[in-house]
Amino acid sequence: SQSPSQPLPSMELDHLDQRGGCVVPGYSIYKGSAKVERVREDAFTVYDYLTAKAGFKPENIIVMGRSIGTGTVLLRLNKAIEVAKRKTPGALVLISAFTSIKDLAKQLVGSWSTYLIKDLFNNAEEIADVKCPIFLLHGKSDNFIPHHHSVELASNS
Repeated sequence: SQSPSQPLPSMELDHLDQRGGCVVPGYSIYKGSAKVERVREDAFTVYDYLTAKAGFKPENIIVMGRSIGTGTVLLRLNKAIEVAKRKTPGALVLISAFTSIKDLAKQLVGSWSTYLIKDLFNNAEEIADVKCPIFLLHGKSDNFIPHHHSVELASNS
């Protein structure tokens, strides 16, 4: 089992940020485009690395997503458990989460936008299937993703 004072075994992936978090393709240092399957596979790689190679117990892992990352985290988490039979992590932390991309677009640019956008991340549906404790953190003064999105997600969990 991994001790907090021990360094992690080497993991050479081009999509990890300086804190060891998984970055979505097309953002930050990770080249490429954000395809759902690629995002899911990256998450499996990191999760498997932490549990199999680094020796972390799933119950000692806290999965975190912020803003657009809340959609990828919820999609990853539920699919990882459902499809790949991975164990549930200890907790899920969502910061500045949204209910769905379509809901957010509708608020930001108008209802016509919902016809142009494919809803890849429907957090309102995905959160209902999460089996671990969930912590939602959202500023009431958020000008991009309104606070009520996290309030709605809390009621759906």
